[in-house]
Amino acid sequence: MPTVHCSNRDCQAPNDLGDRLCQTCQTPLLKRYLWAVGDWIKAYQPGELLLERYLLVRPQVLLDTMPALGVEGPEEIPNYILPYQKLLPFRLNVPEVYDYFPSWDAEKDLSVWLLDYGPVPLDEAGEPLHDRLLPSLGEMWEQASPLQQLTWLWQMIRLWQPLQRQGVVSSLLEFDWLRVQGPQIFLQQLQLDEHQFYETKYLAGVWEPLLTNAHPAIADFCQTLWQKLKQGKIPHADYLLRVLDTGIQSLAEQYDFGYTVFAMTDGGPSRDHNEDACFPVSETPIEGQQLANTMTIICDGVGGQEGGEIASQWVIDHLPIRIISKIQKQMNEPDQIRSFIQHLKEDIEEVNEQLNRRNDREERVERERMGTTLVMALADFQQFFLANVGDSRCYWLTKDSCKQVTVDDDVASREVRLGLMLYRHAVELPRSGALTQAVGLGPAGQLHPIIQRLIVPTDCLFLLCSDGLCDNNRVEQYWQDDFLPVLQGDRPVAEAVPRLIELANQVNGHDNVSVALMHCQISPSVPTPTQAETAAVADEEEMTLEEDFAGDTEFGLKAIAYPDFSQKPVAKPKETEPEHSIPQQDPKESLASRPFDTLPPLPPEEIPLNPPLDPPPMTATMAKQPEPGLAAKFLALSKTSQLLIAGGIVIIIAALTVAVLNLGQGNGEQNQPSSSLIDLSVGHG
Repeated sequence: MPTVHCSNRDCQAPNDLGDRLCQTCQTPLLKRYLWAVGDWIKAYQPGELLLERYLLVRPQVLLDTMPALGVEGPEEIPNYILPYQKLLPFRLNVPEVYDYFPSWDAEKDLSVWLLDYGPVPLDEAGEPLHDRLLPSLGEMWEQASPLQQLTWLWQMIRLWQPLQRQGVVSSLLEFDWLRVQGPQIFLQQLQLDEHQFYETKYLAGVWEPLLTNAHPAIADFCQTLWQKLKQGKIPHADYLLRVLDTGIQSLAEQYDFGYTVFAMTDGGPSRDHNEDACFPVSETPIEGQQLANTMTIICDGVGGQEGGEIASQWVIDHLPIRIISKIQKQMNEPDQIRSFIQHLKEDIEEVNEQLNRRNDREERVERERMGTTLVMALADFQQFFLANVGDSRCYWLTKDSCKQVTVDDDVASREVRLGLMLYRHAVELPRSGALTQAVGLGPAGQLHPIIQRLIVPTDCLFLLCSDGLCDNNRVEQYWQDDFLPVLQGDRPVAEAVPRLIELANQVNGHDNVSVALMHCQISPSVPTPTQAETAAVADEEEMTLEEDFAGDTEFGLKAIAYPDFSQKPVAKPKETEPEHSIPQQDPKESLASRPFDTLPPLPPEEIPLNPPLDPPPMTATMAKQPEPGLAAKFLALSKTSQLLIAGGIVIIIAALTVAVLNLGQGNGEQNQPSSSLIDLSVGHG
């Protein structure tokens, strides 16, 4: 039987693959299976041990038998691997590069790259349940709830623009690469785009088996969406994201969301004082379902002398008050969401500025300056907002997945995102854990808080913690032992948090430790339809477009009803439904008279680098027009049409310029400048 070494660096004893715990130190064994990309991996046979470390267990699947060891990355990362590095902030959906096998041929690139998916489902023998490590979206689709189905679509279109910027958006069009990891869509691998003109209408073919086999509760909505995609009536990703968000919001109204929040902090066994702080400070868990009573914060102070504990407590004392005072009753509209995210950013920046000015007044310099990390979470029904600065983390845990959501603001992560090093190589360097930003250390203009918005479709746990717990891969090692009991209802949150504090002190113990758990529980608030009820709905008289989408809910999505979060979907009725248009009704004003591309987009999911790698993308602001003019009609065209028109205009202008020069100066010496002018204009066009 294959052996796997303990991931505890102080142990690293060999164990049988079927063992769950290390037989020497009792640490849960970390079985890290990897997906190999590169044609040369096909030259090896299952059972071979590569680089004296990686066991090939099946085609393209390898096991790291020595997970405690670091790696030696390449001197230069090739262009086709760089997108993985740049997309590190989207680690929920995109694999990370773990290691590589160098090419043995100096003239040909025969290298093999190993991709890390995090924990994957295993059988009792410790081997992967799925041939390609994760189940495909196709095989998981029919057994998923309607809320989960719409959320998967939402996640894919949320990835469209980030992948497009890195030149790998065509990866979303490979149906067999769409995998599922818990509540998340996960891409098997990435591929470089063949051209720059991929449009959302290409999704019609990829999504056909999904949209035509959706849960009955959303079948009409998905069928209409598929038709509009085929017809090219979804002009861009922002619009599609808006449509899906509207559908999710309407469907979520049929569910009950409950959040339980509890946080604790402890000085740890090796420190004489505690520089961590947490919110809320309560002896019992707090329950709720909206922003004001689901907020939780972890801060880990940095700085000399007593500066760390002052900074962390300063944030806890001032930030929650500022945020709660600006919370709106409704958080459904794009403008409301955008405004709230902007308020979060401004509030973090203001608290940073106050702490920075105090540092200046007290003449603190360099390591004497007070600062703190920050990770903060808030939930509003199906929406989950997350903000972080520094290296305190958030993990998303379900019954079959454990994923780190945040990216550390440290030197190692910066090297990865700049495309200079593999992460497991970067973390071995001196000062790899040094922070690149923290709250309070500098002016607000130098702070780039990372704010994310996620959709929660299923029961789950969000863990917020300082590095006193997450150092040395402790969350990945112990998640099944210490988090699954909470999800299974065997351990209340009030017991789980103190146990995690105790665990951190036992297996790490080198630092202060703070832990916050947010337990999300979701249940349908309306009864699940029987097959007869579903057929009865299909037999109702036909409705006009306005009636069909202005039905029972505020958002006018009558097609979205009868959610079932647990049972297998009822079969679709055989009767054919009349074709409906994608919902065009906002709660307060009709969108029917507006061009498609004037639908206000949701806030872009930007995750900045400190300093940012590129200038922030320009978000088009579209004013309402009484009737669309030439500019609106031009914007409504596809990108390809826009480029053709613009190129034609440039050529005409260049030709006119040549004619003017020829007329004014004769035909002797002006041909060369004219040609240069044409080349220059076309190049810019």
